[in-house]
Amino acid sequence: MLETTTHPPAGPTGTALLTVDGIAADYGKRRVLHDVSLRVDPGEIVSVLGHNGAGKTTMLKAIFGAMPLRAGSVSFDGQPMAGWNTTTCVRSGISFTPAEAPIFRELTIGENLELGAFTVGDAAVQEQRLARVHHMFPLLKERAGEQAGTLSGGQQRTLSIGLALMSGARLMLLDEPSLGIAPSLVQDLFARIRELSDSEGLGVVLVEQNVRAALPIADRVYYMRAGRMILEETAEESSRRSDWWELF
Repeated sequence: MLETTTHPPAGPTGTALLTVDGIAADYGKRRVLHDVSLRVDPGEIVSVLGHNGAGKTTMLKAIFGAMPLRAGSVSFDGQPMAGWNTTTCVRSGISFTPAEAPIFRELTIGENLELGAFTVGDAAVQEQRLARVHHMFPLLKERAGEQAGTLSGGQQRTLSIGLALMSGARLMLLDEPSLGIAPSLVQDLFARIRELSDSEGLGVVLVEQNVRAALPIADRVYYMRAGRMILEETAEESSRRSDWWELF
């Protein structure tokens, strides 16, 4: 039987950024999440790995308030999230980037970034965040007036990270960010995510099927199968495995 490891200590404040405790969720009458728990500390990247249909995306939607919980609880920075909807999550500092359609293709790149800050009422804060995104991703400034749908797959993923930063995210929920882009671009995108987590203390939940891409930037790893977490271990421990077949 696969055994989970003991959680490492929480961050410097002693408070986890995200705590998911025994959540369950249904699609209609069918239960798809069973007693799922995880934790993310500030500045930590946690990868959730599993095959298609394992429940990874459903878990993200449940955390983000996009579907109701049937059991368990979720807390953000020590605050219970009971009753939060997606707008409350965004205003509180949580972003969700879906695997499909992570940007608004029919809008310009600039309009996408403006929309990313729709909950921010302070124009000065919006400008500050925009300057930061442009500094990190100069392409988004150079092509600000172009339709976002003209970007390559990798560039669209970069724009999706820009959207999260414009919202002021302290926790990013990323669903299959490697989907549909070349391996070399995946490596560069993931390196940027790791840089953001390290430099700004962002917590990241990285849902992936691409184990080889996710492990190098992760701190800890959860494996999910049939709507259940079956194993938690450090990314270093996972990297030492000869294969991951038994976990999928």
